[in-house]
Amino acid sequence: MSRICAATAVAVGAAIVGCSTTPGAIQPLIQVPLELRSGMPTAAVSIGGIELNLFVDLGGYSAIALTEAELKRVPVRYLTDSTRSTNASGDIYESRRFIAPEVSLGGVLLGDLEGSEFVFPETAAPPDRNGFIGFALLSRFLLIIDYPNGSLRLYASGSKDAMVRECGDKSFEIDVVNGVAQSIADTDHGRLVFSWDTGSTRSVVRPSAIGGRVRAGKPGSEALPHTMAKFMLGSRDFGPQSFLPIDYRGVTVDGVLGTDFFASRVVCLDIGRGKGAVR
Repeated sequence: MSRICAATAVAVGAAIVGCSTTPGAIQPLIQVPLELRSGMPTAAVSIGGIELNLFVDLGGYSAIALTEAELKRVPVRYLTDSTRSTNASGDIYESRRFIAPEVSLGGVLLGDLEGSEFVFPETAAPPDRNGFIGFALLSRFLLIIDYPNGSLRLYASGSKDAMVRECGDKSFEIDVVNGVAQSIADTDHGRLVFSWDTGSTRSVVRPSAIGGRVRAGKPGSEALPHTMAKFMLGSRDFGPQSFLPIDYRGVTVDGVLGTDFFASRVVCLDIGRGKGAVR
């Protein structure tokens, strides 16, 4: 059993004790307050008894990633190898891998998690210059990302009753390609592929995906927004939806759904089961 699977099992076991099994009584395994800081959803995470404020990043693959400054504060155990990654600007960087001990979220102990150092260029630093919890951990759960109420709720993956109660019964498909959670949207420009990225402060689209009819910007620069009147996920239309036209690298999708999409909605993503819904 992998460390993340083992951690999930611990969380599930802790949550089931004393809970009713009837559908109406299903409760989140983990519930943690979310604070939106400069467009980044931030939650308190404890590592070895030391609390850090990390952002929630579905676009970051590691279960947990910590900056050099944060690594000096917590007692991680470094592994012998490192990993290479590419950011949205196409920069390649190398980071140390480690084991973070006794990680807990929302008061639930997840155990030891494998993570990596979060390295970023000065021009693309997160607003709080902090690390994150990411895809390799979050994709094990049914995620309820509730920006309007400042809450992140995690249920066991496959909890259909919980998804219907939280987001309704009109669902859409989610695929995972090269570690990226993505969905197909029916838009003014046809069917386009969008990734789900809570670590992106804006929703963006490649100019080439919309016919190059707008002037493209660059990562880190502001471009003129492009509005799609039609933006359908499954049978529901969430248009009009605004996007920044950005010619980004590192992810081979047509666009990214970021903070401005999540901000006014409750988003339910069961990545492991390939299902999502939005309320």
